[in-house]
Amino acid sequence: MIVLNILITGSSGFCGSFLKDYFLKNGTHNIYTLSRSQENGNHVVFDLKNPIPNSLFPEKIDCIIHCASIVDEKSSNYSIFEDNLKIAYNIQNFVQEKSPSCMINLSSISIYGTPNSENIDELFTNKPKSTYGISKLLIEHLFNAMIPDSTNLVNLRLGYVIGLNIPQHSVLSRFHHMLKNNEEISLINPDTTKFSFIDLFDIAKTCELIINKKLNGTFNLVGDKSYTLRKFFNMIKSFSPNYNQNIQESENSNIKFSTTFSNKKIKQFGISFKTCEDSFKEIFSSGKI
Repeated sequence: MIVLNILITGSSGFCGSFLKDYFLKNGTHNIYTLSRSQENGNHVVFDLKNPIPNSLFPEKIDCIIHCASIVDEKSSNYSIFEDNLKIAYNIQNFVQEKSPSCMINLSSISIYGTPNSENIDELFTNKPKSTYGISKLLIEHLFNAMIPDSTNLVNLRLGYVIGLNIPQHSVLSRFHHMLKNNEEISLINPDTTKFSFIDLFDIAKTCELIINKKLNGTFNLVGDKSYTLRKFFNMIKSFSPNYNQNIQESENSNIKFSTTFSNKKIKQFGISFKTCEDSFKEIFSSGKI
């Protein structure tokens, strides 16, 4: 097997740190990382809002996995545009200088907005509703336009990412905290609101597949099943058997989200994904939530 030089940006973040550990554990390739936090190994502390000096990394970089991003789907602050696009612009300049054979961009299904349709595939109209979603769509356009044809570019549109060390701001962590502390919980549209999940391990496996098979294009990266809010909540609740508060339910047509997404395009390459139930068992049994 050919040993590659792989650069992972945002390696101190939720996705980036897992991908770093996954590839380092495999030991097949040379892994270089970049983030604003100090880390061990072939790591560079750098703020990607600045142009990347060519001398920071080896002359030859074979693949870049771009994870660095400001993730906030609730804020409408202009800085999300400014920061994410500035980071992406500097990355594409670096790609043009280094000419890697592969570039993987972690995007988001948030670019589709809230169409309340089923089995949305990669050809579905993009109409994001959040500042974060718009920034992700603009980044895809930037990369599609500026990354050289000699580099295989893949945009991975991630569903709701779950895995070990999940951030405290995630809905999974928030629900778990409320259950653990016996706080009152209100479920809005519990039988129509749907979640599409993807496990960090499956993101890593997909990146490995892309590198090995030299894929290019845009792929939805979601699990095989979508879960209603009720099903999602009940799975979490099963790990908090002592919860004794009443659960309030309500319906609100203004915030309806019954969208589901198709993963057929990436699944055609023979990859299989963990079930949400298996992911939850691993997360809660780890004691890291």
